Amino acid sequence: MKKFEFSLSKMRDYKKQLLESEKNKLMKLQAERNFAKEAIKALQVDYDKIHEEMTEKISKGIAIMEIKLFQFRKDSIKLEQQQLQTQVYILDGAIERQRRVVLGLSQEVSGLEKLEEKQREEHERLLAKENELIISEFIASKFIRDKVAI
Repeated sequence: MKKFEFSLSKMRDYKKQLLESEKNKLMKLQAERNFAKEAIKALQVDYDKIHEEMTEKISKGIAIMEIKLFQFRKDSIKLEQQQLQTQVYILDGAIERQRRVVLGLSQEVSGLEKLEEKQREEHERLLAKENELIISEFIASKFIRDKVAI
């Protein structure tokens, strides 16, 4: 009997490559989201520092123009945080879509691997049956030779 060869191995290998590519895209999206979240946190630290500085200077007495400058900086930070938060929401959606793509491909690859395993088991069963047949034919022919020799 010929050696086992999975007929869909090229398709399985292609799907595995595609799965790895899609996983890489997912990791990139997650890294972008994490970067945006870290930027939001860093902006919050800046905002808090500016707010503390402004509060301190107000208690000591400062000009209205300086207060407006502080407020402008705080507003600018809040706007940037909102833009980054919007980006995080968009990335969350993209990550979820990409997760579904990865899950689908993963299921396809898993299905092909299970099919290969079933085909391999069937091949091994047929091989064992063929070997049993060869052995029984050998024993029968030996038995007949021994009978003829007597």
